[in-house]
Amino acid sequence: MPSNNSKYSQEMWEQTAMYILESGKSATGVAEEMGIDTNTVLCH
Repeated sequence: MPSNNSKYSQEMWEQTAMYILESGKSATGVAEEMGIDTNTVLCH
């Protein structure tokens, strides 16, 4: 779960995770596509 000072909501994390699973794309690829740091996706 993201920390309380996270700029991303729990809903955003869940939607991103579902997108990764459903699209078959790598977490790195999704992060690049979304314009966010790869570590933001991988570390959550």
